[in-house]
Amino acid sequence: MHKKECEECFAEEEGIEFISNQPTRKHELRKQKTNFSASTYLWLRIAMENILYREWVPAGKFVKTIVGFVFLLALFMLVTSVWVSISIQNPFFTVIMVFPLTFLLIFYGNYRGIQIRITSNELIIRYGLLNRKHIHMANIVSCEPTKANLRKYLGVGIRYGTDDSWAYSTSFGNAVKIIQLKGIPFVFSSNNPDKICSIISRMKHLTKV
Repeated sequence: MHKKECEECFAEEEGIEFISNQPTRKHELRKQKTNFSASTYLWLRIAMENILYREWVPAGKFVKTIVGFVFLLALFMLVTSVWVSISIQNPFFTVIMVFPLTFLLIFYGNYRGIQIRITSNELIIRYGLLNRKHIHMANIVSCEPTKANLRKYLGVGIRYGTDDSWAYSTSFGNAVKIIQLKGIPFVFSSNNPDKICSIISRMKHLTKV
């Protein structure tokens, strides 16, 4: 059985969304490239990847509680500043308070969750706009469920653990630990760590077939 056929059978067995290279083939896409904008062509190329698994891991209750409290406090201070500015007819206090409130909203929007994708070739973890991790299947030694606990990472977000691992975490709950052939261990939050490790193990096995 060919590798592509194995991947499709595996995806069907696991109930995983599998996007195969259909109906548009690469050579057909090249012929039509002149009719597409650059962004449309890039989107179509990405859509042609064999995506075996997708997951969105939102920020945990702890993060939401802290951000919510700080946001309400900043909002209260903003309203107070507006009232003071109107009273003294000077917008200085309002302008000052707008900046931290805007920063808080952007910060939460950027780190509101982790996006996980597994293709036939690599594991892709995205956390915010600037933090993206690509790990090729050939570079994965092992995968195991773990916990992104407070004692080890002293918080949530992008953290360096006491066990010399690098983590993208949204809570202190379930996570996946990837041991790499090259690079330090990498940990990321997930609601389905066992399923992710199962997919990675099977894909690593297929690459050896």
